[in-house]
Amino acid sequence: LVVDEGQPASFVVLAEGSPIAYQWFRDGEPIPSATNHVYTLETARVSDSDAAFFVVLSNALNVVTSDPVRVDVTPLPRLLLPFDHLWRYNITGVGLGTEWLQPDYDDSGWPQGPGPLGIESAVLPVPLGTSLPSGNVVQTTYFRTSFFYDTAQPAGVQLYLTNMIDDGAVFYLNGIEI
Repeated sequence: LVVDEGQPASFVVLAEGSPIAYQWFRDGEPIPSATNHVYTLETARVSDSDAAFFVVLSNALNVVTSDPVRVDVTPLPRLLLPFDHLWRYNITGVGLGTEWLQPDYDDSGWPQGPGPLGIESAVLPVPLGTSLPSGNVVQTTYFRTSFFYDTAQPAGVQLYLTNMIDDGAVFYLNGIEI
């Protein structure tokens, strides 16, 4: 059963005869109050992935156990950097080589401001948070920021990059071009 994170996941069993008693289980443990022909996981969480759900049906004549159904919860995208995230920038025009790419590079002397950053007079989809000086046009401007990502559940993680670029850009993550 595949379900998006935050959505409900319902399990239904159909049986004939009466009276029938139902008991739903998760990973071999009975789920309290799950004693109907339908069990709904109201809000699926990533931690529910790979959990096995099954039901035991019983009456005076028989006991039947269903096959387990595993849940696969698709995580919702997580916004790591909103457009107004704080960035440091270097607009000196001096080439910085490759040292600036390293996560431990000291950029504390660089100016900083909220994004988006740029030099633009046209209307943009998102207004500039920081207007860079336009007096001396340089070939290369360097931008740096940091963010935290909880790596407790790195399996299946995909990083999507959205940008607003007029001329060109190269992106690096922890010193590696992406």
